[in-house]
Amino acid sequence: MSLALAAAIAVTDHVVHQQQLPFLWRGLMDEPCHLATAMIVLGAFARWRGRPPSGPFVWAMLSASVLIDLDHLPLELGSGVLTAGTPRPYTHALWVLVLLVVAALLILATLPPPHRRP
Repeated sequence: MSLALAAAIAVTDHVVHQQQLPFLWRGLMDEPCHLATAMIVLGAFARWRGRPPSGPFVWAMLSASVLIDLDHLPLELGSGVLTAGTPRPYTHALWVLVLLVVAALLILATLPPPHRRP
């Protein structure tokens, strides 16, 4: 199943980038690929753990895989606030991930010991 999803993602990505499609059509083709990617990761995670992840985790991951593209909307609505001088939103950069990880670690460090996981 994962190989079929990966193949569908690759074909869709190729088509989307070869054709100069309007934003709506690109989104309608791209978002299912985000869901497919999340499903591949969830399948690998379940196999690695030996059991499926919890329902809330699955829903959170599937939702996040689609909602991550909301940062494209300002440009499509006429604002360059997240893209001034770049072809992609600033939030599509590695520094954002690093910042989020550092913030999470700082928050975890401030929690009292019973809330920390070993």
